Amino acid sequence: MHGITIDSGRALDMLASMIEEAEQQYQAHIRETPHYEPTSAGEGFVAYGESINSLFQLLHQRNAQRLELIKLGLEDARQRVHDLANTDTEFAARLGAVE
Repeated sequence: MHGITIDSGRALDMLASMIEEAEQQYQAHIRETPHYEPTSAGEGFVAYGESINSLFQLLHQRNAQRLELIKLGLEDARQRVHDLANTDTEFAARLGAVE
């Protein structure tokens, strides 16, 4: 596309930093699993307490999946920028070989 310039080195550096941050966020997230003691809901409400605990577990699991998907998306973006840089280098070399 005309007029688009991508600094692939800078983009790759930024993506590497973002991937590292996403991994740190994921590790911090899975280090602590929430737990709600069902009896904390009060006498006669243990079943509700169990439901609350189950919902906390489900929410925690889904957030872990979201963090994994963010990291996978960033890794895919890094690969695409890397491929673009390689293609650009190869194309530039071919243009230089034309007489």
